[in-house]
Amino acid sequence: MGLALMLGSAACGRKTFLPSEALTGTPREIFAQLKERAEFPMSVDNDVTADNAAGVLGLTADEFRQYVLSAVEAMPMLTTQAQTVVVAKCKDAVAAAKVKQLISAGFDINKWTPVEPEQISVVESGSYVLLVAGSKIDVDAIVDVFSNLGNIPHGANSN
Repeated sequence: MGLALMLGSAACGRKTFLPSEALTGTPREIFAQLKERAEFPMSVDNDVTADNAAGVLGLTADEFRQYVLSAVEAMPMLTTQAQTVVVAKCKDAVAAAKVKQLISAGFDINKWTPVEPEQISVVESGSYVLLVAGSKIDVDAIVDVFSNLGNIPHGANSN
């Protein structure tokens, strides 16, 4: 089974990413907006901390403390697929770029052994980083919604 790791930033093919000031709010608020517009399985949302950052993001505790203000992971309650979604709010856009780089280098794709996600994408928008692992269809849909959150008024339906 092949694994695709996609990195997104301000200039990434067909995706339109937001200017730095477009996204605002806590990671939980960003999740609420994502869940309004993208299909999510029933999930448990857990805070990512310096203590669990290595297992969730592939960041050391020191890297997490240095670059990340807060982060939340949505883990599906019941699934037969490897899947996770993490939104991290970093100290600034420079920190977000560094976190994206660190996740891309350190994320453990084998944490779901014996299964693995079809695709993993790590994208940034201003001071936010989104990590999505799962089926290609789900990953693409969530990344597309994230990339346009600042262009959709809160509470508006994107359908």
